[in-house]
Amino acid sequence: MSEPRSFRIFLSAVTKELGSCRIGVARALRRKGLEVRDQEHFRQGPATLLEQLRDYIRQCDAVILLVGDRCGDFPTADHAAALGDLPLLQKYRTAASQDRVSYTQWEFLLAKHHGRDTYIFFTAPGFQPDEPNPEDAALQTCQADFRMWVKSTGKHRDTLTTQAKLIEDVLVLPFPDLGRPKPISLPYHSLGTLFKGRDEFLVQLRKSLERAVDGHATAIVGKAIHGLGGVGKTRLAVEYAWQHQDAYTALLFVPADSPEALRRNLAGLCGPLVLDLPEQDRPEEEAKLAAALRWLHLHPGWFLILDNLDTPDAAAEATKLLAQLHGGQVLLTSRQPNWSGQVVSLELDVLTETAAADFLCARTDARRRKQPDDDAQARALALELGQLALALEQAGAYIAKHRLTFGGYLKEWRDRHDRVLTWFDEQLMHYPRSVATTWQTSFDQLSEPARRLLHLVAWLAPDPIPESLLDVPVPGAADADLHDGLVNLEAYSLVTRAPDAPVFSVHRLVQDVTRRSLADDKEQHDLNAALRWVNAAFIGDPTDVRAWPILVPLAPHARAVIRRADEAGVTEPTARLMNDVGLLLKEKALHTEAEALYRRALAIDERSFGADHPKVAIRLNNLASLLQATNRLGEAEPLMRRALAIDERSFGADHPNVAMDLNNLARLLQATNRLADAEPLMRRAVGILFKFTHRTGHEHPHLQVICANYRAILESLGRNDAEIDAEFERLKAEHQ
Repeated sequence: MSEPRSFRIFLSAVTKELGSCRIGVARALRRKGLEVRDQEHFRQGPATLLEQLRDYIRQCDAVILLVGDRCGDFPTADHAAALGDLPLLQKYRTAASQDRVSYTQWEFLLAKHHGRDTYIFFTAPGFQPDEPNPEDAALQTCQADFRMWVKSTGKHRDTLTTQAKLIEDVLVLPFPDLGRPKPISLPYHSLGTLFKGRDEFLVQLRKSLERAVDGHATAIVGKAIHGLGGVGKTRLAVEYAWQHQDAYTALLFVPADSPEALRRNLAGLCGPLVLDLPEQDRPEEEAKLAAALRWLHLHPGWFLILDNLDTPDAAAEATKLLAQLHGGQVLLTSRQPNWSGQVVSLELDVLTETAAADFLCARTDARRRKQPDDDAQARALALELGQLALALEQAGAYIAKHRLTFGGYLKEWRDRHDRVLTWFDEQLMHYPRSVATTWQTSFDQLSEPARRLLHLVAWLAPDPIPESLLDVPVPGAADADLHDGLVNLEAYSLVTRAPDAPVFSVHRLVQDVTRRSLADDKEQHDLNAALRWVNAAFIGDPTDVRAWPILVPLAPHARAVIRRADEAGVTEPTARLMNDVGLLLKEKALHTEAEALYRRALAIDERSFGADHPKVAIRLNNLASLLQATNRLGEAEPLMRRALAIDERSFGADHPNVAMDLNNLARLLQATNRLADAEPLMRRAVGILFKFTHRTGHEHPHLQVICANYRAILESLGRNDAEIDAEFERLKAEHQ
């Protein structure tokens, strides 16, 4: 699938004089689906900035020039000379008596030289530039002469009085409206009027973003909203995106609670529901990540939220990523207050008492039993809940479901304190007691399937969970309709279901509170249940892309539950699931992550079954295969030889598993140019599978592959086709 060609516009202006006007015009044009670039998109590299400008202007559809009283920067004489002799350049130098030409002046000359449609707007008397003009008299004369010469050419032009008028004038120019759907991957819709108490913060955020990009329309300036969990950081980021959606060409959301999640979810933007890029079908995650970054670079004006950067590793990965991004704005949400100089940190507090009470009244307006003192009761409840957004939402959902009064809920909420205090330690848990008590209040009302489901998903990742997982029976558990449980959890705002996909999410704080509330024996039981549940769902060959629609969405949850199971000392099926997730990561070329899982699975099985168990041989072969794929052949060989020895002792010398081990080792020897050593191993492997075929009456599924590998080795040893065919006939006869 190839992307249709866009209508390309180059937008010329001296940044420090007309940068804000350029930003406004670019946004207006991008809303029509047009590709807009300016000088800030290009950097000095193998080609000079001037050469890059020439190449883009030569193939664009139109050029808009905002011409003020400043020359701006000049290229070096060598860089200018590299463009050769433009006839129009000579005319200008002669008419204006100028030897030097600035970048913005060059942009006009290049546009006319290449016959681009050119639209010029001259600043009018009284126009207010972004900054006062600091240029000396000679430069001001240079620019005045340029303006006069351009006007004398009689080309299309207009006056620039204000930014608003300029945008109106630009929008009536004869440019197409491509009407492309705007890529949007926000996790939920706007709350609309239910979004309370954040107006001042949103204005502050907007001003900060505008101030940061003032004069640098394509520069990325990261913003971090930090604060305690449950304060509403993610919701505020999403509401900001919806409120300002007209200002951006794409609204993108990437969960980023770990470096792996950041890369995985950024690569996931390639998919059909967001950017719909050709690379979405590539198996390698790095290829999809590169494609997503390339799209961001080529389609400026986007807004990207990196959510839940709560760990130092995730924050470091985001900081590294910012250096690669150009053309849009990034908003981070995090509990971490300290960031590098490239990120301006804005602290988000809990809601005010008034805003929290207003939210409770609005959230429950249609279903609560109203009382004369509702305003006072709402304030009292808001204070009890610590004015924390997550606790307020869950309380509102509870009141609405049960048609309670505020006072009735407050009584129930307070009744849970003693129960919560038996397991809650505020110093250890790092979040307010109000979240735990609100959670307990809701939990006591849940149906049994809902409780069961919550105890399972508490061990998974905070990533979206596919609803198809609910179709998988929980091994060893009584039948429970988990789909009904999901509906019940949603009613109490303990989960959030996506509006446009069959997935749901659990707030990380709800997961944390759920896990911490469990007694030790119950905790181990539920962890084991979650592990077996995900293991049962993780079916299919990870090396076959046809299984990926099932396995890829489950992978972050499998990784989360096996990490917790390993920490708890649970060995089975932890090692098997580790191995299969490792296979998937290896196929996606995430070798470092796969290797860690392979090594841990090997260590677990060696400890559980002993060093000579057949399961250990499987782990050895997988790890050796990864080492070979990453060109560590010397490390891989002893592992393959050990796996071969284990299988020979376990199954006998003529078992098909032994044939596969021989094939693996022979291929490695072939890669190190030891063909004489590889040849007898591969001959033996072919003979074993010929014997298997004769004995069982059906061909082994790997026979053709191993025969082809043996043929390749024989060809490398100089055997001709007749000799090779004779060798295969001899082997068949020998093993009948």
